Amino acid sequence: MKVTSFSAQTYLVSNKVDQDLAVKDSKTPEKLTDKSFFDEVTISQGAQLRVVQENLGVEIARELDSSLANLGLSLDTAGQMDWSPESVADRIFSFTTSFFGTYRAQNPELSDEEAINGFEELVRGATQRGYEQAMGALEGSEISEEVKPVAGETMEILMKKYDEYFNKLREQKAAADGQENVAADGNKLS
Repeated sequence: MKVTSFSAQTYLVSNKVDQDLAVKDSKTPEKLTDKSFFDEVTISQGAQLRVVQENLGVEIARELDSSLANLGLSLDTAGQMDWSPESVADRIFSFTTSFFGTYRAQNPELSDEEAINGFEELVRGATQRGYEQAMGALEGSEISEEVKPVAGETMEILMKKYDEYFNKLREQKAAADGQENVAADGNKLS
């Protein structure tokens, strides 16, 4: 899916002023956020809600752009990203599993096995809830039927990645436990 370059502000706010707005001195819609602009606009009956909605959209867009910028992201880069199920699963996997060290450090009382099991339960549960919320939000929309199979495939790939990751953590733990039980001369300790 190719997305053209845009920011949250240009995405959420239309580029034309509602026909119900009579604008003096050819002000642009971007001026809707300027308090002085409202003094120069004559609003016909029923258009006030539209102005409030557009203003709210501008403010939300600014916050979204700011938050994305703080993360080093923009909606411009979103259009250039690979949105295939494999790539989305990779990004979700990398993001979620990157917190294992933090989880381990915040739960020092847990054994290694308990930490792995607890983190796995946390990550899988959060991922499943996020998937269900996204599908619920799309329910009844036109894109819902297009997205469902892609989202389902993404979840299958992601769950396989989690299987591999948590199995590998368990294998590493078992290998480390085995090495702890071997004496310096290579003989197994009882």
